[in-house]
Amino acid sequence: MAAAHLPLLLGYLSSYLRELTKGYLMKGECADLHVLRRQDGKHSFIPSGPQRNFSLFKRHGILELMSLNTHIAVILALFVTTGAGWCQAHGDFANPGLAAITPVASTARLIGISAEIDELRAARQDAPAGSPEQWRILWLHQRVVERTAAVQLQIDATVAEIDNEIARATEVRGFLADRRDNRVTRANLLSALIGGGLGGTSAGLQLSTTQTAAAAGTGIAGGAIAAGIALYGIHAQKGETRTLETESNMLAQFFDRPILPTSHYPPVIWHFLSEVAPSDPDHITRRDRLMRTWIELKRLDPPPNTPVGQVKIDHVTNSPEQHLLLTIDDLEDRMAMLQDVRAKLSYLKRDLAALLESLPDAHPTDLN
Repeated sequence: MAAAHLPLLLGYLSSYLRELTKGYLMKGECADLHVLRRQDGKHSFIPSGPQRNFSLFKRHGILELMSLNTHIAVILALFVTTGAGWCQAHGDFANPGLAAITPVASTARLIGISAEIDELRAARQDAPAGSPEQWRILWLHQRVVERTAAVQLQIDATVAEIDNEIARATEVRGFLADRRDNRVTRANLLSALIGGGLGGTSAGLQLSTTQTAAAAGTGIAGGAIAAGIALYGIHAQKGETRTLETESNMLAQFFDRPILPTSHYPPVIWHFLSEVAPSDPDHITRRDRLMRTWIELKRLDPPPNTPVGQVKIDHVTNSPEQHLLLTIDDLEDRMAMLQDVRAKLSYLKRDLAALLESLPDAHPTDLN
């Protein structure tokens, strides 16, 4: 698009200078100056005053007649179009929407293909079919795609391990929640039945004047038993505890806890989590952002810098060998934190997609 407009832009400028030297731009006539586009593709500027030579219109064949103001606007538009086309051809992105999201150079450096990307962009895109240059371009494309696919598989493997831990924690949490709900439901029913039954008995005894003491004792006993059962229900609301038998602790690396063999993050992914996100308002790393979010949402409560907070970290990063008893709240916090890490890793896939979209075309169909 920019290459097609460039000759027209140069033609306008050269015609403008030529007519300026001939004295066509006289005082009072600039506002009515017109541009003449001839059949041979060239352009001339013609004043619109009485001295305008109408034979030129007939001889050269007028296709357009524009005022000077319109002509200047067209030239400015061509400048903008040409500049935009050049930036699109030489910039880091082929997709301007993705360019505003993440820098391609940072992603290429993260996965170790900066040299290939630089060589690919510097290569001749008009190399002859079957030439070594074109085969080199294809090899560079293959190298970039292979490396990108390898990182994507590492992301998928990490997400699979996270999902496995979430699934196991969900099962244990569901088991404990069901037992808690059954206990609380039974406690509520018993409190209603015993409290209501003894309350009714106490009211019946009051019908007799000789049973006043018995009625009062029955009422007091009914209220005390109902209150005791209610307190049991409140205590049962916390639920039971249980160990989490899963060979995975994907949060341990965040808190410098012992890591199981299956719970290591690949270097590329861990480096991504240790980088500052371009859109982060506080310019902190993604790991620090996750930690701050967990503290603000009370996933880590009390904060990690307290002794009780360290116990909480042990509960969300434990391994089966530790035999720690986890509550429903511990499991819910662990699941939520793992889901946050999983969501953060999805941004790396977005960055890899932007990297692939920024590559110039390989034109493999031109090869013989």
